Amino acid sequence: MTWSLGETQDLATRASKGAGLPWGLAEEASFAVKWLEQRDLPGVEALAKYLEAIGQPNDYHAGFCPIGNGSWISDSSSWLGSFPLEVRQPVLLVPFIAQVIKQNSLVLSWSGNRVLLSANDATIADQSALIGQSIEHCEMTVSPEATKETPRRERIPEDRQESINILLEFAQRTYAPASEMSRLMGAGAGVNDND
Repeated sequence: MTWSLGETQDLATRASKGAGLPWGLAEEASFAVKWLEQRDLPGVEALAKYLEAIGQPNDYHAGFCPIGNGSWISDSSSWLGSFPLEVRQPVLLVPFIAQVIKQNSLVLSWSGNRVLLSANDATIADQSALIGQSIEHCEMTVSPEATKETPRRERIPEDRQESINILLEFAQRTYAPASEMSRLMGAGAGVNDND
């Protein structure tokens, strides 16, 4: 089964909220996942690994949160485009940084990975090690290189299903448990399911 980008974005929001992120960050996480997946980058996998790493709800550390740091970058008017940062799953920073690049390209690197960013796009030579398992030290530097426009994708490929399943588990935490009272008040099929 494949998921549309809209379905995946909605799932990312619910999964992030189920993992304990505040609503604002959950919405930012879904933006990052959609942006990455449109460009055939592993947004679903990165978010799944990040949510697993933070553990229990409300157990995330804002300093290491790629979503919180990405939001700060995209909202900061004084961001200069070059500084060190330590975060989990740095690939989740990419969409936020790409939004604020105006003229030059920028390189984001960590643990041997190198992502070349320009306004609204990213070029990555090797995707095999983009997903980290721990907190990564990132460096951002301005680059004279240019990126090439990558083709946009509309659906999530089937090989991301394992990560989708992890997000579904986190999303389950946001649902209210079924009860006889909720059914009587109109939730679900009710007491007379004749469909």
